[in-house]
Amino acid sequence: MRAFWGSNQERVSARADLFSMQLNFGQPSIFFTISPSTSSSFRIANLAGEIDDASLDALQQCLDSSLQFSKAKLGEIATANPFVCAKYFDQLMCILISDVFDWDCEKGSSGTKGGIFGHTKAFFAATESQSSTGSLHAHILIWIDGLPTTARAYYELLKNEHLKNQMLRCELSNLTGLPFTQQAFRKPKRQALRPSTSICTGCESTFGSSEVIDESLKLVESRHQDSFAKLHDNFVFQRIAAPLPFPRTGGQMYSAAISRDALITAKALLSYQHHLWSHTKGCFKVTKRTPDGSTCRMFFPKEACPQTHWTEEDRIELKRDPGNEYINAYVPLINDIFKTNHDIKVLAAGEGPEKAYYTIKYTAKPQLNLENPLALHLTAFGKAKDSYIFEV
Repeated sequence: MRAFWGSNQERVSARADLFSMQLNFGQPSIFFTISPSTSSSFRIANLAGEIDDASLDALQQCLDSSLQFSKAKLGEIATANPFVCAKYFDQLMCILISDVFDWDCEKGSSGTKGGIFGHTKAFFAATESQSSTGSLHAHILIWIDGLPTTARAYYELLKNEHLKNQMLRCELSNLTGLPFTQQAFRKPKRQALRPSTSICTGCESTFGSSEVIDESLKLVESRHQDSFAKLHDNFVFQRIAAPLPFPRTGGQMYSAAISRDALITAKALLSYQHHLWSHTKGCFKVTKRTPDGSTCRMFFPKEACPQTHWTEEDRIELKRDPGNEYINAYVPLINDIFKTNHDIKVLAAGEGPEKAYYTIKYTAKPQLNLENPLALHLTAFGKAKDSYIFEV
């Protein structure tokens, strides 16, 4: 008997297919997650008929026109139109597969150009619903041609010192990171102050959360008062919600001559790629790494690292400046295109080869029954409102 489409029984069958893919292609190369925000897109309101095509173009150019479609308003439209949200998500996935992975779905093979990770041998994507909002997100396993297909091949490859050195780029940092307290990884008590994660060696001021990034952005704005209009939250949200991608900024975000576009991108990252110092309910789950469920399962904050380097365990430790302890790693090109939260783990690094089995099980894990409280409340409110109008 065939499992019903989208059911947990189908996911069990898909897991068997995934293990078959592992036997055929070897271990996957990349574990990738993307979580589009339904409350941060004018396109969803456009697909739902709330914004016509002409007005959509105006929203991208004029801030005043976009103010009526706040994040709350867009969230209300998205909640009332789950089919439109699914359609929008499907459109983004098609762009991701065809352009980022360079995969031809009709031919069932990789294109000739190669994607941003390399030539894709195969991929597997599973869609899930966020338990809190009902928004869709995807977990994707990707097999890249030329990358090791077994743990033994990976460790054999790392014997080549020239190859290892080519994967590093080092830069120095001015601030100094502080040792983390255990409380930084736990749910804070009411009225608790943010933990300090870095310190200035000159004035000995301490910083935490996104304070270093926030103050750096304010300093850049103050130095460019003539050329930069004040980039307040509404303007940044307009650029996130607009269908057009961010302009490519290259390395400007890490240089003194930062452009207006790079400044907008930096502020956007703080809105969706920044982990709250106070954490969220979803941070505390019982896992193998966090058996008591009292420690953040993503292990934020992340320790500062002065330069990208290989560790003794043969894994790459990415450069992370003090002040960036709560920023989740991201791919600049994917951020510019999709402007949403995403996460990537290369499974050919350190514990990656040993985690391939776990990621296969996780990608096809069963889904919990989902009820969107906001959707239920809005429906009840709508019925009560209609009933009141009818009685009057």
